Amino acid sequence: RSAGAAELSKGLVGLSQLQHLDLGVDPRDVQWDQPVPAEVLSQGWIAVIRFLKQLGDQTAGRVSDIRVYLAGDSLQGKTSLRLALTDSRGLTGTIAVDDRTIAVDQGTWVTERFTVHFWDLAGQEAYRASHSFITSGDRSIYLLVYSPSEYSSAQEIFEKCLLPWLNLMYSVSPGARVLLVSTHLETPGPRFTAGAWKQHVIAIADSLMTLVVSCVERLGQICQREIKFLTERREMLEQAQSSQQSADSDDTACCSKRRRIVSSDSTPNGDLRPSHEVFKSELQAIDDRLRIIQDRNSGGPMKIHFLHDHVILLDSVQGDGSSVLQLADTLKTLIPALPFMNDVVPEGWRQLLEKCKSLSSVNKMLLTVPLTELHPQTLGLSEQSVLEGLKFWDALGFVRFYQGALVLEVSWLIDIARPLLHHNLKGVLQSLFTHDYVSENDKAVVDLRKNFQTMLPDERNQLLDWVEDLEDLMILNVPLLDYLSPWSLISHDEQQQALVFLESCHLVVQNVERGSQNVAWMAVSRARMRRESVKCGALSFKGPAVQWT
Repeated sequence: RSAGAAELSKGLVGLSQLQHLDLGVDPRDVQWDQPVPAEVLSQGWIAVIRFLKQLGDQTAGRVSDIRVYLAGDSLQGKTSLRLALTDSRGLTGTIAVDDRTIAVDQGTWVTERFTVHFWDLAGQEAYRASHSFITSGDRSIYLLVYSPSEYSSAQEIFEKCLLPWLNLMYSVSPGARVLLVSTHLETPGPRFTAGAWKQHVIAIADSLMTLVVSCVERLGQICQREIKFLTERREMLEQAQSSQQSADSDDTACCSKRRRIVSSDSTPNGDLRPSHEVFKSELQAIDDRLRIIQDRNSGGPMKIHFLHDHVILLDSVQGDGSSVLQLADTLKTLIPALPFMNDVVPEGWRQLLEKCKSLSSVNKMLLTVPLTELHPQTLGLSEQSVLEGLKFWDALGFVRFYQGALVLEVSWLIDIARPLLHHNLKGVLQSLFTHDYVSENDKAVVDLRKNFQTMLPDERNQLLDWVEDLEDLMILNVPLLDYLSPWSLISHDEQQQALVFLESCHLVVQNVERGSQNVAWMAVSRARMRRESVKCGALSFKGPAVQWT
């Protein structure tokens, strides 16, 4: 049945007006001669037919790229590991504190069979929240790194170094593929001999695997409750939508007048009923979330998949480098076997990526689907194919495409979010006033410093009051953005669009006071929360974690 569906679909590529197709089997269950990207298969048979036609019309090529995240607390050896993996000896020097990762560092490791794009994530708490909208479980694996020399017990390592990242993975992609890595194997801690240290490292690793497996089960239960809630919510919305459609079909003047209300809170046409687009948008959001957290075959929750049943022990600085080289060999075996490797894509998709790269020198972010900017007709792609291509490159981290917004330079997102999440923003701005902060390489900071020097005392005090609101009350007054780098470099319209994008990523929440035209924002992904206004759900990062009480 699966093979027959694959052959039949190939014979239908010439039917350009085909709008519906049901071959009695899900395209994701079909064994294809050439791997078809999951981003296409999940859209159904029409998308598959369209994709197969593009492969026939254009030159096709295989994609052998993968994103590898290095995650963990700060000063655990993530950057040293990244550099050692690209060194023929499997070793690197000690990373100075001043050179540690800020936000995210990227690197590339090219092998004969694939190309790894490293995303070295800063472990400092001030940056963790911003990682939620640049990480994904699609076309990627995580190296979750810890150092036993920094902590006194396995429980402390688990709570401070591993648990926050497991929460992040479950929030953005519960089916993430993970390798647990322990560093400093050849660097004994205080009061340890070399032999005793290795035994201690092994004992810590064994205990951690037990804690991690238990945590994954607990997170799976949380995920199951979320699935139940979303499923019930979807049924309720479908019933409400059906009832409204029935009411709409009864187009009598009496019913029409009875349903129309004049109110200050009404929509422009005076109708308070949810529109078809509102139903469609929320149902789509539920489907998107369920697609991430629910196993398609079992209906149960997705769970983190550990690519090894034990912790990988290594040292990137001391020793002979053999432990890092063994990890490199392990990755060379595991990565080519992953189901998404070597997917075939049309040449138009590659041209689409090159077009995005060329646009990034001018714009970092486009807040509407930029079909006119991307000129799909010159790429040999339909508008729908452009969207599918953007989702594909999003999964690999080349762009960020979410709810119609296209970010052309992904690391720029962290620069945008960082000032809102900074743990001492007021101190940073005060240092600008007192000339204690010098960064001639950061043009935005230099320009802001010049602006501060010309500000009146009252203006400076107002600015610091806004900063204090953000740090203490979590309220972001929009004029503050004109004094933050890199917000000061973009227009007010772009600032507003960027805030909307961050809201979709659950980093800020719009707060409109009833009866007021003033719009403020609340930064929600911070350590201190205003309990009377915002509460967080079970997961610490993304997903349905923020609700108004």
